[in-house]
Amino acid sequence: MPDADYWKYVATRDECAKHLFKGKAERFAYAQAKAFRFIDLDKTDKETVKNNWESLKIQNVCKAHYLVSGCNTIPSEKSTINQKSIFEAQKDKYVNTDEMVSILNSFPIFLYDYLK
Repeated sequence: MPDADYWKYVATRDECAKHLFKGKAERFAYAQAKAFRFIDLDKTDKETVKNNWESLKIQNVCKAHYLVSGCNTIPSEKSTINQKSIFEAQKDKYVNTDEMVSILNSFPIFLYDYLK
């Protein structure tokens, strides 16, 4: 499930406006991750599900940290990746310069923020 290139994925403003970015994400999604898209939770052991969520959390938290600091790592302080800093970084690094946005899943960041 981990994707070494996740931190690089972006979508153009046009792709977002026309609701095309989900299809783009499908095309570049790590092949092994696609197998977990529709898993049967009754038939999948809890450890596998837990590990998948942990991978998603780490990828998205690291990417958020990359957005705000340039470091693709878990931040030393949780407050580093707050909504305002992520928004400002997206705007400054992607939206205003290349009319793009870095693809980021907010739910794993919520889990990191809430559970850590």
